[in-house]
Amino acid sequence: MTRALLDAMDGHGYDRVQPPTIEFEKPLASRMAGISLAPDAPLWWDPASRRPACAAT
Repeated sequence: MTRALLDAMDGHGYDRVQPPTIEFEKPLASRMAGISLAPDAPLWWDPASRRPACAAT
């Protein structure tokens, strides 16, 4: 069934994508309205933008 669904989506021009595993904190938090990150959630600092990023699950 999965193969048939993927083939049908491909036939309509959709591509399979790999979602990011690390995402900046603010965009992730904005989609989680009313849900806060765990206090022990690991954060990383992006050296280029100097913004915090976290693992997106």
